[in-house]
Amino acid sequence: MADRTSRITKRRSVGPLERQRAVRACAECRRLKEKCEDGMPCRRCRDLRRHCEYSTTAVPDRASAAQADWLKTLVERAKYMEALLQHHLPALSLTTESLKRAAENLSELAGPGDLGRPPEIPETPVLLESAGSPAAESPLDEVCTIDVINDDVAHYSGELSHWNFSMRIKRNIDTLMASSQVPLDRQERVPEFIRVAEPQPDTTLMADLLRALPPRPVAGFLAHVFFAHATSFYFYLDQQWVMSTLDGLYQNAPHHDSKHIVPACAVTMVLAVGAQYAHLESPDRDQANTSWELEIGSTFYSQVSRLLAEIIHSGSLVSVQVCLLLGLYCLPLDASGLGYIYLNLSMKLAIQNGMHRKPVSVVPDAVKEEMRCRLWWTVYCLERKIAMFHGRPSAISRSNFDANLPTESARFSSLSGSAHISTFLDAIQLTKYADTLQRDFSQRSDAGRVIGNLQQTKADCAQWWSSRRPTGSSRVALHARLEYCLLDMFVGRPFILTEKTGEPSSRGEGASAQERRPRPWSSLIQDCVSAAIDAINICHIMRTGSMGLTRSAYVEYSSCRAAMLVLLAYSIRDKTKEHGAVLQRGLDALRDMAHSGDSARSEVQLIEMLEAALQHMNAFTSPAQYTPQTPQMVPEEGYEGFMSWYRNRAATSGTNPQATSVAGQASAGSASAQEDQSTVIGDGDELFFGQAFSHPDQVSAFFGTSYGEDGIPERGLMDSLGLMSDVPYSQIR
Repeated sequence: MADRTSRITKRRSVGPLERQRAVRACAECRRLKEKCEDGMPCRRCRDLRRHCEYSTTAVPDRASAAQADWLKTLVERAKYMEALLQHHLPALSLTTESLKRAAENLSELAGPGDLGRPPEIPETPVLLESAGSPAAESPLDEVCTIDVINDDVAHYSGELSHWNFSMRIKRNIDTLMASSQVPLDRQERVPEFIRVAEPQPDTTLMADLLRALPPRPVAGFLAHVFFAHATSFYFYLDQQWVMSTLDGLYQNAPHHDSKHIVPACAVTMVLAVGAQYAHLESPDRDQANTSWELEIGSTFYSQVSRLLAEIIHSGSLVSVQVCLLLGLYCLPLDASGLGYIYLNLSMKLAIQNGMHRKPVSVVPDAVKEEMRCRLWWTVYCLERKIAMFHGRPSAISRSNFDANLPTESARFSSLSGSAHISTFLDAIQLTKYADTLQRDFSQRSDAGRVIGNLQQTKADCAQWWSSRRPTGSSRVALHARLEYCLLDMFVGRPFILTEKTGEPSSRGEGASAQERRPRPWSSLIQDCVSAAIDAINICHIMRTGSMGLTRSAYVEYSSCRAAMLVLLAYSIRDKTKEHGAVLQRGLDALRDMAHSGDSARSEVQLIEMLEAALQHMNAFTSPAQYTPQTPQMVPEEGYEGFMSWYRNRAATSGTNPQATSVAGQASAGSASAQEDQSTVIGDGDELFFGQAFSHPDQVSAFFGTSYGEDGIPERGLMDSLGLMSDVPYSQIR
């Protein structure tokens, strides 16, 4: 024991330079308040043969804490910058590759708001007075004003407007009067907003409107149909408000006056649109071939249209909804005419109420503001798509509004359509992509740049859509897919008839490699054709499924119609019957959507023209079956050679090989007709769509004899295909 004690106490002396205090003390040294040295295990624990361990709690490192704060700041900055980019450049993909490409092309890009075109940074405004002056104010410091008059009416005045300037003068005068302390003999209050008194409508109009309403159970049924089938993922009205307004109209009918006209019109238009979709609730809707529901809807529409002046004069939130419903009702009847006008009118009323701008002050009623926001984006999406697909100018530019996007929150679950708010947000983003694509089309001075911009924008849109594409089989999900198909067809449709790939070259094998090389827009055409097939298949699924096709859904009919035109043009160009079955399914779907007697005349004429076109497509020769004859071909001998020649001749001329006799005079007449035709057309003339018709009646049958309103039968199809949009009518004949 003594030896052990002496061995422990007799330690080698360690110089001061050899001793290094540990950065962290072990648990035992910390507990005993001893000096901890020399790593793990420490010197003291090693000498005393005790367990040495360090606690897991580390002393915070100042450098690590500073680095963590720095990383947190960077993450917050990136989040805020992404929010700004999504607002100002909604079509710009936020992937690293897209951002890198956009940053490298900053010097070449121009035009605020375009894809990959960052907005110009405004220069610092020059102050008119010295910075130290309290009255110094930038001339660009004006902000818009949105004065709330009541729950349904607001007055909007934009920057640099007469009203804003007069209010600035008034504020300056009020400041001067307050500082001068000069007593006023009489102080009059200047009204903040003046609106002309509403005209007193004829009392008989309101009475006629109320008499046109159906019994309360029928009205409730039509309202249910409207919210179940007509709204899709857009927001038009709140269902609770509609039901309460209906109850008020039926309970207090004798006591209604002029202030109830606009709400009554809104409810009546809900019933009118519901009547358009009422056939979906019929147990035998597949066999129904009547149009009495449309007649009921037309009665409601006529009553509301008589009160259009009062609706506009009211200028309220409900007025916006009434005009929006009028546009929705007219979309299946006259989309490019009445539908476009009503949607524009709805947008102008929304702008008058300041729905297109962010709130400039604290909003007391968040639900009401969310309703205004959803209503604005519904009006914008519908108006923008109708204007784009029908060649109309847009009512407002994206740079002229900054409204907040709809909010996906449980606070607003009471509003109608909240279950589909994510699909609504996707539709808004899709509309922004469509707007960017149309602006890319407008840059016609640089064709190469237009193609590049279209391909880049479409690639970004396809990448975004791949993660957002709905997978359900509900009508809402299928409508969202149809809207994407419409956008794909809109991009590739103009390029379909630019070349005729199926036409055999007059030079045979001498065609150059440059002609056989794919064009830059070939991918756009293929995507367009694929979207057309997808659209018809979706309509076929709806037609054969339990939900059924509607007679009044614009997205269903327009997508099927556009897909038919795309596939027809592609088949004409390539002389192929590859998509014959798809075209037949699309034609059957169009018949179901436009079979009623009161359908628009243009729809019926379109179906007749497509039927004639499908019949004449049977004469097309597939490019795979076309074999050019060469002088070096060695004919077969004997009967086999004779039969082979006859079959080849029959296949080339389109006659029936089973025919046993042909009149000699007819053969001679046919030969002379072919000679006359070759004499008239000439070797260098281009055949119409690459197809030679033996008789002019075939051309008229192909296009339909009553399609064009101006007396030119083929004009309607050529306009639909975008082939002769710039050719005056006088130069067609």
